[in-house]
Amino acid sequence: MKVSCICATYNRSPQHQWLLEEAVESFLRQDYSEKELIILNDCPGQELVCDAPGVVVINIPRRFHSHGEKLNAGIALAAYAVCVFPANIKHAFEGITVAGLPSSWWYHAPRLAAQPVLVWWALWCSGAVRWPWGR
Repeated sequence: MKVSCICATYNRSPQHQWLLEEAVESFLRQDYSEKELIILNDCPGQELVCDAPGVVVINIPRRFHSHGEKLNAGIALAAYAVCVFPANIKHAFEGITVAGLPSSWWYHAPRLAAQPVLVWWALWCSGAVRWPWGR
């Protein structure tokens, strides 16, 4: 199962660039092979680049201006995960072959089990739900 980590950054000045480089280096030192690091930069006018394997940089040309906008983004991500869940079930139970994806239950079982967690995570990170820790 692939593990995705998100590193959010905003307006990283050149004198503090080493903090982001250290985070990438620490991620790359992990011995788990099925991993990716997504660096999310929402600072207009600043473009970050990283060519390390397994690291993806997403430069968003604008900043989230409010908690409500961030909340809407989290709800949209959760809605997407809910919408694709039936397709993931069909893929698993009907043995549909998709190029580049394994077809064994070692792949499907953790993926299906993790999908509700992804929905909760998106809602919790955006502040839409407070359960179970009551932030």
